[in-house]
Amino acid sequence: MRWKITLCALGAAAGLAVIAALWKAGVAQPSNADSEPRGTMARTSTNERIGVPVAVADETAPAPETAGHLLRAAVAGLPALSVEGRDRVVRELVVKLRAHGQDGLKVVREFFAASGDVKLRNGFEMADGKIKSAPSLRIALLEALSDWPGAVEVNREIARSTSRGFEAAIAIRNLEKSAPGVHRAEAIRAMQELAQRPDRGEFAMEGANYLIEAMRHFAAPELVPAAERMVGELPLVAAVLVDALADFPDVVRGPALDRIFSNPGIAAQFAANPYMLRNLPFSEPRVVKNVAGLFSGGMTPRQQGRFLAEFGAGRDYTVKPDFFPEKAAAAKPGNPAADIKGRLDFLAQIEPAAAPEIRQQVAEAREELAAALENPVPEPADQVISIGNGAGDAVIKGRRIQSIRIDK
Repeated sequence: MRWKITLCALGAAAGLAVIAALWKAGVAQPSNADSEPRGTMARTSTNERIGVPVAVADETAPAPETAGHLLRAAVAGLPALSVEGRDRVVRELVVKLRAHGQDGLKVVREFFAASGDVKLRNGFEMADGKIKSAPSLRIALLEALSDWPGAVEVNREIARSTSRGFEAAIAIRNLEKSAPGVHRAEAIRAMQELAQRPDRGEFAMEGANYLIEAMRHFAAPELVPAAERMVGELPLVAAVLVDALADFPDVVRGPALDRIFSNPGIAAQFAANPYMLRNLPFSEPRVVKNVAGLFSGGMTPRQQGRFLAEFGAGRDYTVKPDFFPEKAAAAKPGNPAADIKGRLDFLAQIEPAAAPEIRQQVAEAREELAAALENPVPEPADQVISIGNGAGDAVIKGRRIQSIRIDK
């Protein structure tokens, strides 16, 4: 607010003197402008200012909020709010920071460089390649950077400097959205370097998932060793890598699949998780061979029985999180017939060495698969599956994961 002061209160004697002077200056005397020395600024006649409001700054008015002040205030206040309150404050913060233009981007860059963060919730939700419910302020700001004007350099800096796979993946997705293919080489280098770092922070598994998806998106065989290194540390992600390798030529895919299954940690994870194992792409001969070897030499009779229990139902869905939805929408569907034939081949390989009770399950699975081959199953309706005993859920559209919600 600004106050206006009108100069109109004068003392009686002083007032008369001023009036007389003004009369002389305005009527009897020549213009001051003609008598001023050259090179000096002409003074405004006093009678032009009398009674004219003069603006004076109000010393009590609050100073405009800077971008840095906005971010610091949000960081300080977020922990005391409910989850809904945090989401509201973050939405408002993003709008205000964007209004500050380059200054807003500058404080975001500094916030990431200083490793600042505030937890917003225990998990996160993603749909159609976008973060709908962010787990932290960093992730919320990164999601905002996906369409923030002028944010390319900030995304580049985060992609190459963060040790958190989830953040790197989002930054790379942002770059690809702003200029498809332009930052491919830089994104690949960032992922290769990230695979060398032991600490990827919270949601490391999700970060690995999306970095593998980026490997597939960029069709980058040079990233396969880095992806294998990540999967070695995070065996639960192995199924995502096996699926992603389907898009690569056999000279790349075959040896990589053999190395994945020969990793003891990954093999143990597959053996203990029959749902994951039977949902692998059996249309790939290397998958058939390696799963058959694991079944016969690395699984207990109980694990074998659990694996075969629903094996004849075929593949439920493709492990593909659609982190790059534009490209995923144009992806070709899988070949259910080829997958069924691969499963029949698998049953033929394991049957000779199977125990009697296992052979019965093999026969039942073979009948189901043969029937499905003769009468193809239509594309399944949308479904929701549970993840990790209540850790979250995924919405599957057709045979592809459309959205995922993780509660941690």
